[in-house]
Amino acid sequence: MPRVDFVLQGKAAVVPAGTSLLEAAALAGMAVEGNCGGKGTCGKCRVKLAGNGNGGPIAAEMKHLSAQELAEGWVLACRRSAFSDTAVEVRLQKDASGRKAALKRDKSGPAPSPGVSKIPVALPRPGTADQTPDLERLLVRLPGRNLRAGLPVLAGLPRTLREAGFAVTAVLAGDKLIAVEPGDTAGRIFGLAFDIGTTTIMGSLIDLRSGAVLAVEAASNPQAVYGADVISRITHASGNAAGLAQLQKKVTGALNKIIQTLLEQAGVNKDEVYEATVVGNTTMSHLFLGIDPTYLAPAPFVPAFRRPVEAEAALLGLEMHPGGRVLVLPNIAGYVGSDTVGVILATRLDKRAGACLAVDIGTNGELVLAAGGRLLACSTAAGPAF
Repeated sequence: MPRVDFVLQGKAAVVPAGTSLLEAAALAGMAVEGNCGGKGTCGKCRVKLAGNGNGGPIAAEMKHLSAQELAEGWVLACRRSAFSDTAVEVRLQKDASGRKAALKRDKSGPAPSPGVSKIPVALPRPGTADQTPDLERLLVRLPGRNLRAGLPVLAGLPRTLREAGFAVTAVLAGDKLIAVEPGDTAGRIFGLAFDIGTTTIMGSLIDLRSGAVLAVEAASNPQAVYGADVISRITHASGNAAGLAQLQKKVTGALNKIIQTLLEQAGVNKDEVYEATVVGNTTMSHLFLGIDPTYLAPAPFVPAFRRPVEAEAALLGLEMHPGGRVLVLPNIAGYVGSDTVGVILATRLDKRAGACLAVDIGTNGELVLAAGGRLLACSTAAGPAF
């Protein structure tokens, strides 16, 4: 199989013969614009074949590239395929995500009320007169009934209790025991907040005890290689056998890079992050969870779900505590997602007196009108308007 080298970035991908250079870029983790989803109509995926004869320009390239670019060997990555080892130069992309990373939290926000809690406990040691099993010994000291413990917690429990002298901290998420840590670690409990935008992903690391934002980071959504808009990505997910998995892997990889940066900035260990809240438009929510978005595209634009979705971090491949809780907020409709719910909650739009309008202008634009005790929401494709 041929190897495609992206020489300026030091990245490469080994691909089946006949793979387009745009697909090779996606496999190599390269940020090559593919706004039209590889149809050859946007002219954005410009790359230069380094030292390779390109056989002369094709019609799509003659339409979108200048005479100078054609003379210098620039081609459209979606229209060119690799049949032998190929060296490619890609222009360095300007990342506009920095402006979002500079945003600061409104300190007037509500006090934190995390879905995860930590409870330090000191347990009596077992003996011949008290042969209570380790799990029951712990659970009887914890609030609530019918607490559940997953296999990973149970597997390490005996050693953790004894090495800690039976003084441990239980980490609870709802009715589930997600971790048992040696000593008193109640002072360190962290969470993540993500806004998965079509173009930009925003992440924040939160101290769940105080509500303080410890670090903020943003990055371009790497799914853009499969199209700049949600329709192109829905088409890729539904029209290719591996399309949905590719899109989910792209967004999860970007989230994990953001998480790594946030943890390094704040000096926090990933196993101290027990909760993540995620918002995005309806398509982004589907793709993040690996749920088929096919029927969002045609009328009547029906999503697979609208209610909130909760899953374990390990199931989604997020680099935080594996038993941590990941909550995706509810969607409103096919093209009004949980990011709009986030706007309503953050601005307390439903609590304001008089008529008030919230406007979110992104690749997709949403409007929410609060008036007369009602909230009315709608959306449109805002990116092309600018």
